[in-house]
Amino acid sequence: MNDDENWETYGFPKLEFLPSYLPYAGLCEALWERKKINTFRQSDLESGEEMEEKNYYRPDPFSICNGGRNTAMVFDRHLQDVAGVYINHLEANFETLTEIPFWTIESLCEALEETLIDPESDQMLPEWPLEWALQRYRMINLLKFAQIDYQCSCLSGSEHTGEPMSPEAAITAAMYGVVPGEPLRNISISRTTTTIWGPDHGWKEGSYCADVYQCGDLSAILPEELKGADVRLYLSVDSPDGNPDNFDSYGTNLLRGLNVLYADSDGNFPTEWPLPGIPDHTRVPVKGKTETFGFVARRAFCCADFSTIFHFTNKDGE
Repeated sequence: MNDDENWETYGFPKLEFLPSYLPYAGLCEALWERKKINTFRQSDLESGEEMEEKNYYRPDPFSICNGGRNTAMVFDRHLQDVAGVYINHLEANFETLTEIPFWTIESLCEALEETLIDPESDQMLPEWPLEWALQRYRMINLLKFAQIDYQCSCLSGSEHTGEPMSPEAAITAAMYGVVPGEPLRNISISRTTTTIWGPDHGWKEGSYCADVYQCGDLSAILPEELKGADVRLYLSVDSPDGNPDNFDSYGTNLLRGLNVLYADSDGNFPTEWPLPGIPDHTRVPVKGKTETFGFVARRAFCCADFSTIFHFTNKDGE
């Protein structure tokens, strides 16, 4: 694909009277543009090195002659694969979602409020289908939010002297003098605390111990061309052991379930994550039992809107 190629190069969206190969080649180039963002490492994007342009979706001009349905079926399999690594950025009903919303062909069609033109069904003619091509053109335009890396700082501390006489005091002592380390890329995001009844570790009656681990200072790692883009971090969050009673947001305002954080123009996420942080509610352990509470991101997906750097994008923003 040449840098000056776009939808219009291949006749979109006015496909009447064009040879079938041209619009199909355009769809393949557009899909490859979406694919290669996730094929090559982000370090390649950051270094500015030229990414290989071998497009294995590019068709043989003779392969689609008199084979519109088969050609469309093959393309849809590729589209389903590529769509599955792009965030459905239009999904906003997080109260009912349990998983991070990635696109599928079906959800793309729902977002377009259209009936799916399925090449495997009888509604599609054997020859080249104009309506199918235009629907895929609209679907690909919705593939905008692709994965990028994030980073965060972490700290950990322990208190096992047997001196603190309350769980809160043990937590404070565990974090005393501890400073965050250097930011780490794509590390698991969590904040957890384990409180321990002191005598279980051989300490005096009424004492407590604690182990603390916290992440904070979240930011996206943005290539220069994505500065100022819409950047989001999707977090599927739960308690450390899956027990709702042990979930603690640690002052971050996260909810148990799916959360989405929005970065500022520099890629920094909300600052309400001070390090060290204090739990919302400290659990008090009893003899023979520890209390582990906090939150763990079972899955984190940081993404940015790449549509500003795509060549194959709808200029009207649709």
